[in-house]
Parts: sequence; C-alpha cells; structure tokens
Amino acid sequence: SEVALALTLMVGAGLLLRSFLRVRATDPGFRPEHVLSMSLSLPASFYNSAGSVAKFSEELDRRLRAIPGVLAVGAANGLPTRGPGWSRLFTTDNEAALKGTRPPTAFSVVYRDYLQALGIPLKRGRLFSEQDRSSRVVMVSEGTARQLWPGTDPVGRHMKWGPPQSKDPWYTVIGVVGDVKEGPLDQPSTLHCYALAGHVMDQSPLWVNNPSWVIRSAQDPASLAPAVRSALASVDPGLAVANLETMEQAVDGTLSPRRL
Repeated sequence: SEVALALTLMVGAGLLLRSFLRVRATDPGFRPEHVLSMSLSLPASFYNSAGSVAKFSEELDRRLRAIPGVLAVGAANGLPTRGPGWSRLFTTDNEAALKGTRPPTAFSVVYRDYLQALGIPLKRGRLFSEQDRSSRVVMVSEGTARQLWPGTDPVGRHMKWGPPQSKDPWYTVIGVVGDVKEGPLDQPSTLHCYALAGHVMDQSPLWVNNPSWVIRSAQDPASLAPAVRSALASVDPGLAVANLETMEQAVDGTLSPRRL
C-alpha cells in the first residue's frame, strides 16, 4: 500500500512539474527581458485636460530617455500579464465575419514607443509615428485580423467604436502586431486593438490618467529603478510609483499558483 501510494504521488508530482514547465515555456507575445515597468495614477483634479496630461507625458518621456542605457520608452493604459484593462465594442467594414456576435476586444491606448519598448513584434504594415497624432489610425493583433478579415490583408481596412449605427468616425488599420497574453500564460490570447494616446487624449484625457510605463534598457532593468524614481520626482514630486518591477518578474508572478 505504501509503495502504491508513493508511486501515485510521484506520478502526480511528475505531471504537475511537466505542466508547469510547459506553461513556463509559453511565448507571452513580447520580450520581457531587459524591461522595467511602473504604474502611475495622475490626479484628475490637476491633470484634467489633454494639454496637462500631454505635457507631463512628454517631460517624463524626455527624462527617462536621458537615463544612460535606456533604449526605448513608452506607456499604455495597461500591461500584459495583469489582465485586459479596457474592452470596447466595435464595428468593422466586414460585419459578415462577426456573424452577429461581438467578442470582447481588449483596447490599449499607447504612447510613443510602447510597442517597441515591450518588444511586441510587428507582423504586417507599420507602427505608429508622430505624424499619426492627428490621424484616425489603429493597430490590431494577429488574432483580431484573422477573425475580422479572414484570408485578406487587414492593412487599409476600417473599424469604428460602437455598434453599426454608431456615429463615431472610422479608423484605418495601419499595422498588425503579434498576439499578447493579457493574463496568465495558460490562458488564450484575446482580441486586441491599439490606438494612439494623442488622439484619445484630445477626446477624453481622463482615459489615460492611469498610465503604465515600460523602459527597455541595455543593462539589468532593476538597476534603473533609482534613476527612474528620480526622473519621476523631477517632473512631479507628488506622484507615487506602483508596481515598479521588471517584466520578467511580472511574467513569473502569473505562475505563482502553479509554482506553489
């Protein structure tokens, strides 16, 4: 009986370990190495306009880029591994592909070189540029492109927020990026769209008052933490930093239950 029980426990432990290693080897859809991240909360009483949010973002971006070893800097309204921050209802110029259903779509408002800093690969088309601030453009993930425009090139196609009868303007798809794991690595990737922060801030600055910043460096990202805190304090000493961690730590955090 003891041998049988021991064998059962060994088999169970082996299966758990095998499952853990398989999940650990899952591609998160971005390159977490050499990336430091942090979350901020901008008080709406002070950062209450597109101009104030833009001025803060531009100054912090400039100071972060001045840190030795920094390669790319960007921000968004949420980060992978922490679950999809926002979801939006949308309409496309190919409604037949939706077949009457509208799956939840993660929606990211990105600033500057967010996609490059996080290492999300470009699959088709192009990335955002400074010239796109005044243009209605959007980027989609590979999974989104496959579902909305199956068998066709999504670049140049159009989508808008809201139901078909919505009066919202149409946006043009300019690029396709890889699928990203929004939460735990063992969960499927969700549909995802990316819009440029500048255009969204002009409509509603409060949408980007809780940005998450990512800094890619050529060295150990954890060593940049003091310089990053100093850069933030030089822009607004009243702001506190939350979740200051490397993206490798963030990915490992999603595996905590399995590791335990």
